[in-house]
This record gives sequence, C-alpha cells and structure tokens, in this order.
Amino acid sequence: MKKSHQNCKKLAAPNLTACGSILLQAFFAVLAVGCISVKHRTVDHPVEQTSYTVLFVYEGQADSICVTGDFNGWSSHDCCMDSHNERWEAECQLNSGKHIYAFFINGEKFIPDPQALIMEDDGFGGYNSAVIIP
Repeated sequence: MKKSHQNCKKLAAPNLTACGSILLQAFFAVLAVGCISVKHRTVDHPVEQTSYTVLFVYEGQADSICVTGDFNGWSSHDCCMDSHNERWEAECQLNSGKHIYAFFINGEKFIPDPQALIMEDDGFGGYNSAVIIP
C-alpha cells in the first residue's frame, strides 16, 4: 500500500517540533522524501553542529526493517523501525546536507524508499533514496 502525499502532509506537519529553544521555522524546504518529520536539535561539539531527528516511514509486510545510509555508516542495525501493524517508523539523527539511504528488509535485501522523491543509482544495478536536510 502506497501512502498518498496528501496523507503524508497531514502526518508530517503536526510532528514538526523544536527541541530546545531553537525552532526549525516553517522552512520545511523540499525534504526529498515522501513522508518524514523533522525535529531540530543542536549537538554539543567543539564546533556547534545542528542535527535533526528524521522520521522515516514504510508501509508493507516485513519481519524487520532498518534504515541504513551514509549517515550511519550503512549500518544494518543502528536505526531500526518499529511496527504499528503494517506501518513501520524509525527516527534517525541526520545533520544538514544530502544523505543517501535505503531500507534493509528482513535482514536480506536493500530497497529504496518507495515514497522518496529522489533516487540515485547505487552502483550495483539498483537504486538508493536520498533526503536533503536544510
């Protein structure tokens, strides 16, 4: 079941919140993924760096799904989704910039996010998804 973009907007907009005192203003930008929610956070480092909590959503049957990408070293276990019937969700931390990712299904295969607006060749005859964080 593919989620309509109209339903995604209803899901994403109420989940846009601020952490701390800084608000990610209604500068939703064009986040290049079908249905995500972004929360703003400042990470304490010697050089202040901004990170965002990004909600990834997948709908379909599976035993396990993890989000893997350049933001977590393509780890197949760092950002795994929780199931709510056939709706899967995971929150991952991403810094500003463009990030390449895929869903790792049942510990067996990588698939691009079916709702992503940007797809890129993965170099192995398939595709990865991309998301751009402002």
